[in-house]
Amino acid sequence: MLALFLATAMAAHQPLLGPEILSAPQPPASPAVKPEVSVAADRGNAVLAWTAGDHVYVDVLGVDGRLGEATDIQASAPSAPSIVAFRGGYLLAWAEATLPDRTIVVRLTAALQPMQRQTISATNAELRSDGTYAFLLTGTTAYSVTEDGTLNLTPAIDARDDIAVMGSTTSAHVWHEINRPCGHFNWGCGGTDLNVEMDGPKGSEQLIALETPTGLETITGPSAIAFDGQRLLVACYVGDTLRRPDVPTSVQVRPYDAGWLAPPFTIGSIWDTAPPVRPGIAWDGRRFVVVWRTWNGTNFDLAGAVIDNSTLEVAPLDIAHGPRDERAPAVAAIAPGRFLITYTVSTAGERRFAARFLDFGETPLRRHATSR
Repeated sequence: MLALFLATAMAAHQPLLGPEILSAPQPPASPAVKPEVSVAADRGNAVLAWTAGDHVYVDVLGVDGRLGEATDIQASAPSAPSIVAFRGGYLLAWAEATLPDRTIVVRLTAALQPMQRQTISATNAELRSDGTYAFLLTGTTAYSVTEDGTLNLTPAIDARDDIAVMGSTTSAHVWHEINRPCGHFNWGCGGTDLNVEMDGPKGSEQLIALETPTGLETITGPSAIAFDGQRLLVACYVGDTLRRPDVPTSVQVRPYDAGWLAPPFTIGSIWDTAPPVRPGIAWDGRRFVVVWRTWNGTNFDLAGAVIDNSTLEVAPLDIAHGPRDERAPAVAAIAPGRFLITYTVSTAGERRFAARFLDFGETPLRRHATSR
């Protein structure tokens, strides 16, 4: 069982990025390009999912930094899992490097007990949900989840970079593409578009969310999209085409609500010569929180931003930095005004899972029982 502890108590009733919660040392793993610990909401606490060996574990992390009794699910060389809230319980998914590759989707009860299992041929597994409706994203293809928790394999959705749930029959997906290719040395042409397509019962609507007009800048992927019940938010990286080390890549977002309400704006930057990973986005109805990985010249750090949903004001977040290597960030809103940010920490040959609560003082702290 994963043992987590809280270094110091987290203050309540004020916006606060709480102290780091660390796991016991974990087995070595290849560099992560997606979150290794997945988070779903549990009445102000957080449900965590992670893998170790041939097992997938699911447990509740309380705001006091304590875990309960983990649910242990047997697996075969599982990838990092994904978990979301779904119709009073949860959906859990992971991929297995078997022959052939396969993805497993398990429906869990509110007490985290498996009640339904489905296997499909896929090499990746990421879930998206608004609590009632859900999608499984497998690479660039997405499948909707029916009300009883099974996958609807026809039709498959060409989701490209990411997909957001917008209701029972509506979704939005986002992708980036070079729209105006040209010669190798003609830097005045070219350009990249970030496209959003909304699919609903009345058809599809496609928009250009962001664009670089020339080949001097490019949108790199994968991008991210999220829907908070009223507004879509897309996030992507816009970087220098020549990948010069002294030119940072900007993290840009744009909101959409029956028309673009604001021009694209920058919420941060990354110094990263490696291909970036998808930004993480979460929302609680009053604000979006976006997290991403950046490079400090020696190792990876984690940064983020809070975007007020009314004013679109941006407040930066310094999540984790220093001599350690921090990777694979994820964020989830677990209650109004309360988020959990997870990531991995590596230093001196030791690797641990880590988490920090981000609390705006709008949900009272609730002690968590040690068993379910």
